[in-house]
Amino acid sequence: MAKRAGTSGIRIELDEDSLKRLRRAFRVLGEEQAPFLRDALDEAGRELAAVAASMAPGSIGSRVEYRGIRGKGAAIRAVGVVRHPGARSKEFGRHWDWTGYKGRNMKAGRKVRRKGQAARPFLGVISGGAMAAVAPKARQRLLDAIEREWDRILGGEV
Repeated sequence: MAKRAGTSGIRIELDEDSLKRLRRAFRVLGEEQAPFLRDALDEAGRELAAVAASMAPGSIGSRVEYRGIRGKGAAIRAVGVVRHPGARSKEFGRHWDWTGYKGRNMKAGRKVRRKGQAARPFLGVISGGAMAAVAPKARQRLLDAIEREWDRILGGEV
């Protein structure tokens, strides 16, 4: 989520039931790390960043960064940011405007609520976009990684 002005972050999570089952499986297996999930999630994160950069309007695309994998066990996440001041208002729209400001001095006016700028999502937090384009492949990658790990465990390979 947003870290500082001009930086928007996106986080994709599993639904609560899937996360509980995954955590339970890690406890039963005595696992702390999940290299099979890390690799699949890393591929999905890189792909999401690339697609988001290609769909982003104007110069926003050049400011999309993939930061890698954070966390451990079932709580791992792929982290990416969009470091552009216009990214949030493009993705979510803007509902606050300044009245009476002159030139570049934003403090000269006052903040008022107006219709503002309509959302034009490129990431797809609201609808469509990069997330919708990458989601089926990412889901399949994660499912394949989990299935390969179960086959490895059940097959007796260590």
